[in-house]
Amino acid sequence: MTSPLNIASSDPKGRHGLDLKALSTRIGRQQKQFVWALMAAWTLLLVGWLWAGQYLTDQAAREMALAQARTLLAKDLLYRQWNSELGGVYVPITPHTPPNPYLDVPNREATTTEGLDLTLINPAYMTRLVYQIQAKRIGISARITSLKPINPINRADDWERTGLESLELGSEEYSALIENNGQAFMRLLIPMKTEANCLRCHARQGYRVGDVRGGLSVAVPMAPFQAALRGHMTGSVTLGLISWAAGLVVILAGYFYLQRSEKLRVRAEEEIRLLSRAVRQSPASVVITDTSGLIEYVNPKFTEVTGYSLDEALGRNPRILKSGLQPPEIYRQLWETITTGREWRGELQNRKKDGALYWEYVSISPVTSPEGGVTHFLAVKEDVTERKRAEEEL
Repeated sequence: MTSPLNIASSDPKGRHGLDLKALSTRIGRQQKQFVWALMAAWTLLLVGWLWAGQYLTDQAAREMALAQARTLLAKDLLYRQWNSELGGVYVPITPHTPPNPYLDVPNREATTTEGLDLTLINPAYMTRLVYQIQAKRIGISARITSLKPINPINRADDWERTGLESLELGSEEYSALIENNGQAFMRLLIPMKTEANCLRCHARQGYRVGDVRGGLSVAVPMAPFQAALRGHMTGSVTLGLISWAAGLVVILAGYFYLQRSEKLRVRAEEEIRLLSRAVRQSPASVVITDTSGLIEYVNPKFTEVTGYSLDEALGRNPRILKSGLQPPEIYRQLWETITTGREWRGELQNRKKDGALYWEYVSISPVTSPEGGVTHFLAVKEDVTERKRAEEEL
């Protein structure tokens, strides 16, 4: 452990043998280089932040579109289950609702007592009718799809085929962001699993309860979600540019402040070196300890008086000088005084390294930080052995 005071005092020109003016010039160049590097880093940080913002905005738009797609298809599954549990519903036969030629069940058509002709609407037929209305009203296309469709119109396209194969392997859903005619769509496919009510129509295809017999596919346009988030991204870009400009102003202001304070720093270094020389050349012993009492610095006078070198004293407690002839109450009073932030003064009879006894007049003061906390203890000690001897003779 080496004391900063010792370093400064052993280098009369400043750090590493350079005079302070040359050192200040070199530091000025380093500061300028650092400022340029900091401005470049700040600019790159802004670019990265904007890129990340755009990426997160795109992700948010995808998540919003995917959430809408999930909601739509979850609602469609509920409607299908309602129809399936009822065994289908009858509606009047019209050009819009003709009999389903792919529905091969008994009583597909019926006539009311009033003579109104009805046809049975099964879940698949109902879903197609709902999807036609949905495409016209809100512009979202959806459809039923299958790898083994009864109705050829439900045959899976290439994307759906890949998705259905994934669903058959256990996936809960299959989704992707696609482009069609220059527009982006979030496409989602969820499974239709065979239930007991479904076997009336699908048992002959070999399906069993729990099998994935097809899926519901929907394509949600991304444009509304992207437009909703575009204003947020524009605000983020504006905020980023303002922050970037403000950051540059702060960096430059800090640079000029450092330039102006360099002379003060050089002057402070001069004062530190002067203080170091004064402490080293002091006619009194100087000891600096941490708050636990371990020695961090002693000056040459301490070595001259006690016989302990700097290396021998560092990291040890001043108790190495204790003679054992002083009442313990003195040391308790000393410690209580300095740990409460007050100065202690008094005479102590100590023992040198070679065992010789000597008297010291000791002044111990707490060293505080700018916040007021005690960080070290400073002891200034004067050898008063000769005076004590003269007093005893008198």
